[in-house]
Amino acid sequence: MGQNIHQKTLEKHFINAFVGTVIDFNNGIIELEEDCRASNYHQLRKTVIDNIKSLQIFLSHNLSFIKTTKKPDISIVRTGKFFLCAEFKISTNHDDKIGDLNVKSAKEDILRLKEFKDGFPCGYAVRIQKNEHIVIDYTNIEEWMPGYLRELYYIISKKEICFFSVKEVIVRNKTVLKGGLIKIKLKDVLEAQKSGRLLSTLFEEKYKNKYKIDMLK
Repeated sequence: MGQNIHQKTLEKHFINAFVGTVIDFNNGIIELEEDCRASNYHQLRKTVIDNIKSLQIFLSHNLSFIKTTKKPDISIVRTGKFFLCAEFKISTNHDDKIGDLNVKSAKEDILRLKEFKDGFPCGYAVRIQKNEHIVIDYTNIEEWMPGYLRELYYIISKKEICFFSVKEVIVRNKTVLKGGLIKIKLKDVLEAQKSGRLLSTLFEEKYKNKYKIDMLK
């Protein structure tokens, strides 16, 4: 029998694996989107699959249970259960050099993630980008499919890792949407790791202190 794993726990693993991908980028290992996906796959295998044998990570795998021919860059599944999917983007220009983010292409990633909503409880738009760009206006929180869509990205020029999501919360007996953006300097993440405090923990603390709600499911 496979080990039990909760949705929130797996999402924490996914977020923490992104730090390894950012480090790979800063070490010159990542130049293309394919490299970004491969790095994340490798980091996830180290942090999740080696400890939970029944989980599977797929790269661009067919999703027969969803009415779409599109394939998520990464999906994490266990027989009969689908945990998360992700699309990856790195801001390169036609010479494969780091340039400004192609915002139109990044929006297409988010639209693609929306097509996978019937099969997965959450979808991550993951990016490494030179500068800060708004892909979808954070004030239009209805577009973010509360509890499903997440942004996880690294801003090269600022050396920051960022997270954005929207949750449904109860305020005065009424359900409202609440979106939150958290940014943490990479140096602070790496320093915290020395004492065993991972990125997901830092995000959760800042998110709860600022928005008074849980960051993940």
